[in-house]
Amino acid sequence: MTKKIIPIIVVIALALMQCRNDKRSAILDASQLAAQIFSIDITKDTVIHTRNGAMIRIPQGTLVVDGTQIVNLEIKEAYTIADIVAGGLTTKAGKDLLSSGGMVYVNAVEGGVKIAKPLSVSIPTSYQQQGMTLYKGEKKPDGTIDWTDPQPLPKQELPDRLAAGKILFSTCASCHDPVKNRTGPALAFLDKRRNLDWLKRFINNSAKMIASGDQLANCIYNLYNKTAMTAYPTLREDDVSKIFEYADYEAENTPHHTFADFKKAFDSCMRYTKMLKQISEKRDSLIIENGPQVAIKAVNPLSLAPENGPGSKPDDIVRAAKNDAVYYQFNITTFGWYNVDILFRDMPGFENSILTVRAIGEYKDDINIYLVIPTYKVFVPGGPMADKPDEYAFFTDDGKAPLPQNANAWIIAFGEYNGQVFFGKTEFVTSQHQSFEIQLKGMAREQMNAEVKKLGIPDLDITAVEAKNSGEIRKIDATLIEIEKFKPKDCDCDCLSKKDSGFVR
Repeated sequence: MTKKIIPIIVVIALALMQCRNDKRSAILDASQLAAQIFSIDITKDTVIHTRNGAMIRIPQGTLVVDGTQIVNLEIKEAYTIADIVAGGLTTKAGKDLLSSGGMVYVNAVEGGVKIAKPLSVSIPTSYQQQGMTLYKGEKKPDGTIDWTDPQPLPKQELPDRLAAGKILFSTCASCHDPVKNRTGPALAFLDKRRNLDWLKRFINNSAKMIASGDQLANCIYNLYNKTAMTAYPTLREDDVSKIFEYADYEAENTPHHTFADFKKAFDSCMRYTKMLKQISEKRDSLIIENGPQVAIKAVNPLSLAPENGPGSKPDDIVRAAKNDAVYYQFNITTFGWYNVDILFRDMPGFENSILTVRAIGEYKDDINIYLVIPTYKVFVPGGPMADKPDEYAFFTDDGKAPLPQNANAWIIAFGEYNGQVFFGKTEFVTSQHQSFEIQLKGMAREQMNAEVKKLGIPDLDITAVEAKNSGEIRKIDATLIEIEKFKPKDCDCDCLSKKDSGFVR
């Protein structure tokens, strides 16, 4: 629908003269139409928005009354045939019938109100045909309305502020539309959802606001593919007001609820993110309090003579995982084994070899992996290879390691993922160049403990137990799942920093 601005006195109709006979009698009366009451201050410019889409502009001084500056106006609308018939508003001018484009009834509730100059009304009508005429409605003694004094529709011109707003809007038109998202968001009704000072600062220099940390500005920037908005540093607050008044005017026939309320969604994201941050921080503190995911206790560890010691560690030594326990902690106890920090590169019978392992399966991230050679009491942690996060080595990150030859050995891997223990093992005989795959499977911790015992490795005990704060963490995680149900669907909350729930207003 488009709006046509027309001046009115009391009752108006957009009509096209159409001569034909009509034998119908008027039925019902205008009291059947729903009335809307608006209180206006006649000393100020006022714009009334009716529920059915009319926009009535009442400039200061249009209405005159003694003793008060507040006037109550009764508004009735009839845009459909059903409304016209129900209200007895026959489309009749004398003996002729009219084809109506819409009718609006405006009346002062209190007496003594005079109209000093015409009102201006925008009526939601889907057409304006050539020859349409403006009629004044006169109530006849029998209660029906007769349309008299036909006048041509005035030239459709925008009021001064809207005209100025249209000109200013033209500088925005390459990226914005009043009702459609383009390179940037639709501008209609944004001024109802964000204060004018914020809008002015954003239009004057959005890059400065983004750099300052204003999170709404950053979210909008991210939402629109980080497209930089042209700065308009000379636009005054009144200029900004005119732009949005024009955009709102252009969108008056578009229901407000069809426009995404990004500010409302953003505020919802802020509340969601703040709540998520508080609970997540509590969860993190409980995990830290749990201690390391793997706790190793060496009982009577063996040592090597200094001349056979490892010397300085190479820079490319693999780094074993050092995760904190969430639900489970893995306790490892060795009796009379060599300390895990000892590298065996100078021990008799050990030769330079290559040994790599690739983890496969769903649980391949953040694993704890160990090389076990029972005959030599060797228990060595592994770490990711260089540039191969799914492959592991046990000395340097290229897979090289000093190993005894022809010795029975095990590779054992375990950890936790999404509240479940996972475990994998591979048995082999050592040689100079070997590469294996280890399948990781989720299981109950009791099952993992049983799998370790089946290995039958003497003087080595590995058990999975509930971490100290596992119960509290499980409750928090259940709460986090519930919170996700309230995450706003019409805003990308990921654009908010999880580290800082505040933003510059």
